[in-house]
Amino acid sequence: RPPGCRFKNREYDTQVTINSAGLRSRPEDLASPEVVVLGDSHTWGWGVEDEETYPSILRKTSKKKVLNASVPS
Repeated sequence: RPPGCRFKNREYDTQVTINSAGLRSRPEDLASPEVVVLGDSHTWGWGVEDEETYPSILRKTSKKKVLNASVPS
């Protein structure tokens, strides 16, 4: 749930930011995304910081508005 949480265990210690739609993406990505990424926990970014997720890296390299609509299981 927004605004997110800190996920910490033996393997990870990451801050997870969640937008108003319940997705791990920036709030501004909800309005007219150019790319919508679907997937599982790997795409969602389990165990990595927000800016290290695959959709975040895609946003940086492509210069497009990318919405991370993946769901971890």
